[in-house]
Amino acid sequence: MCSGHICKSPGKEYETWSSRMDPQILEGLSQEERKRQEAIYELIRTEQTYVQDLQMIVEDFYNPMQNFMKAEDLKQIFSNIGEILEKNAIYMSDILQVQQEDGMVVQVIGPAFVKHSKSLERYKDYCAVQMNASKFLQKRRQEDAQLGDFLKARQRDPKFRGLDLSSYLLEPMQRLTRYPLLLRKVIHYTPKSHPDHDSLLIALNLAEKALEDVNERAKEVDNRQKMDEISNLVDFEKADERVDLYASTRLVGKRQFVYEGPLTKAKSNRKLYAYLFNDLLLLVERKSATAISVAKNSYQYWMYRKPLPLSECAAREIPPNARLPFSVGALSEDWFT
Repeated sequence: MCSGHICKSPGKEYETWSSRMDPQILEGLSQEERKRQEAIYELIRTEQTYVQDLQMIVEDFYNPMQNFMKAEDLKQIFSNIGEILEKNAIYMSDILQVQQEDGMVVQVIGPAFVKHSKSLERYKDYCAVQMNASKFLQKRRQEDAQLGDFLKARQRDPKFRGLDLSSYLLEPMQRLTRYPLLLRKVIHYTPKSHPDHDSLLIALNLAEKALEDVNERAKEVDNRQKMDEISNLVDFEKADERVDLYASTRLVGKRQFVYEGPLTKAKSNRKLYAYLFNDLLLLVERKSATAISVAKNSYQYWMYRKPLPLSECAAREIPPNARLPFSVGALSEDWFT
């Protein structure tokens, strides 16, 4: 998990493109072109900083942690960050080459992003498990004193700017989110007649599509994990009909978890718990402590009744002075608040 690409320091944190340019060259450029070059410089400069941080994650965290952590634990924490580093280091090298060849007044920057856009697919796997990776890291650092001491020492080192590993691991998602913003800024100062304009528009579309795909993948993973959680909590074994939470719906595609919370049966005041999906309402009832101890499984809830299709449910508001804001129920049966 390493990269042969070495990043040069981008210099002072607040250095601008114009501060690096010969005043005579600046005089020959319009104000609009200067703003365009500043926007391009920001894209290149922040990419350098980003790749530097990726290298730091690999070289100063992942590599030494191999000495005292299991490979599967490292995989769960770092995912495919090595692949992301490798691809972004190549992209950074390409845009630095463009900058150097153009003598710091970049003519076209869009094609380089388009060329490397396929590498953004690697962000799907990384970002989809980021939340779990962060939770797992916190769990392991509490369990493993050596890991905890290692991370504290890194955070105290000025090289790491007072940031914890968990903060650095957020950077790939943050960078992916920032690409469309940076590209829009360059486009804003690029005339439609400019040879870079069309390629920049293509680059922006690809960046937005990559971000959309990553968000969709993350939602799918979150939804699957919620389904797993519910399946591990609710005892479906005694249901009259087999209940498969993972099955596709009849009309709205994949089943999606929407909301959960307590409900009370209106007439009997019976306490239930509800899981709302995009096609059905699942009502469950907590098992007694005795039932849980007797059972040969760890289920905490019984299924109160077979799931209610939303097409057969209705919701209605309760008067403002009521204790609860709404009620829901089957069209021809009981109501719950």
